[in-house]
Amino acid sequence: MANANKYAKSKTTTNNNNTKQQMMIKCCQINLKYSRTATDNLMDLIEKEGIDVAFIQEPYIFHNKVIGITKRYRTFTSSLGRCRTATVVTNNQTDALLIQEATDKDTVVVELILGHLKFYTANMYLDITGKLDDDINSINDILQTAKTSGILITMDSNS
Repeated sequence: MANANKYAKSKTTTNNNNTKQQMMIKCCQINLKYSRTATDNLMDLIEKEGIDVAFIQEPYIFHNKVIGITKRYRTFTSSLGRCRTATVVTNNQTDALLIQEATDKDTVVVELILGHLKFYTANMYLDITGKLDDDINSINDILQTAKTSGILITMDSNS
């Protein structure tokens, strides 16, 4: 299986009883290299580790659709051609909204809300043959979208 990196985003909030509670979203990022076996292993990892959000580069694709992801999970991708990124939200308590205008075959931008915790995620694949200036402009556009909230950027930069 490809290497997976784990990240956690948390925020301390105060509820109606003035007691603090920690909200956490457990995430992982992985390049599946278009492998069905790696996809199956990721599904096992999500279950075993309790992953809430998975950021995938080079997901397993068949007929321009990401496959192999458990159907009860919400999978966000571009609807344009063969995508190279997918964001999978497994936690039903987390609201998720695809930001269509910032999403393409190499970038998936999703707004996530869990209780009072709201932030954006940008899952990116930067092609080694692409122009660096275009990639930087894309990142700047995403940062403008998320300027009033936090943002988590994951990527395979091929550098």
